[in-house]
Amino acid sequence: MANYLKNNAVGLDKKLNELQEWIYDKLVTDYSWSDFECYGRAYLNKNPREQEKKVFEVAVNGKDYKEITMDDKHTVTSYFYKTRLEQGEITKATVVLFFNINLKKLFNQSATRMDEDAVNDILNVLSINAPGFELGEIKTGTENVYGSYGINSQDRDNMSDYMVCSVEMTITYLHNYC
Repeated sequence: MANYLKNNAVGLDKKLNELQEWIYDKLVTDYSWSDFECYGRAYLNKNPREQEKKVFEVAVNGKDYKEITMDDKHTVTSYFYKTRLEQGEITKATVVLFFNINLKKLFNQSATRMDEDAVNDILNVLSINAPGFELGEIKTGTENVYGSYGINSQDRDNMSDYMVCSVEMTITYLHNYC
């Protein structure tokens, strides 16, 4: 269980660090999420195993990256991806927050699929977050969540005990103060 914040973050990464701390603390403390691996901004890179496909990765250090898609070793993994950045007097960024969840582990082996419970926890936390973050489209299912990114996702990532979901958000901030 860990919250991986970007060191010396500026600009968008600084705003994401703030949101990431909020999300992690609230889900772990208020909703008892355990074994939660919470990452900052990921990058969409070429998949080394399949040239036509891409993979989300986070920077581990100055030159190495770690793939972060469904990981059955952890109950929950989350990360951000920047889809758009508009800079003017006020900077406006669109990001997608991805969640990969093992529902059985998260909700202690419930007899029913509790995917809406997980989405509800996420939305409860995001709906009371600090100003500057506006919620957008919420997606569930591998094709809906990863389809437009060229990711080699597996249908099994959203079946039985597992689910994937994403929440699009628009973030506005003054870049001079970040």
